[in-house]
Amino acid sequence: MARRRTIRSQGRDRSAYHTTHTGVFAPDKEKEKTMSAITLPKAIENFVAANNAHDVDALMATLAADAVVSDDGKTYTDDAGIRTWIGSHLIAPKIVITPTSFGNNRMVASSAGDFPGSPQPFAFNFIIEGDLVKGLSIDLA
Repeated sequence: MARRRTIRSQGRDRSAYHTTHTGVFAPDKEKEKTMSAITLPKAIENFVAANNAHDVDALMATLAADAVVSDDGKTYTDDAGIRTWIGSHLIAPKIVITPTSFGNNRMVASSAGDFPGSPQPFAFNFIIEGDLVKGLSIDLA
């Protein structure tokens, strides 16, 4: 069984806090109520973390040796192709993925970065093998 870990659909940045009279940031209980926890399988959690760190090698490490990635009407099946896709589609535009829902290995996430129309909701459809991503297709949600 895949290990699961809970992450928040929105980061705990200062927008989720308010300043107290002493100048200390304290949790804003109203905003905390709107944050929903999403449980992701370890493979997907690792993929999101590596992507948000903008680390090509870490992203490659989340993928199975025979991984297949489909995005923008193209399919990538080898390390060189997938590495090029990661560099041009995830790293160069500095994509940050914020999961908003997950079920049946389909993660919908707000994806923000240096691209027209950012942020956009995308659906990430995963095939998981152990703690690795064996398949990934990405479409507008």
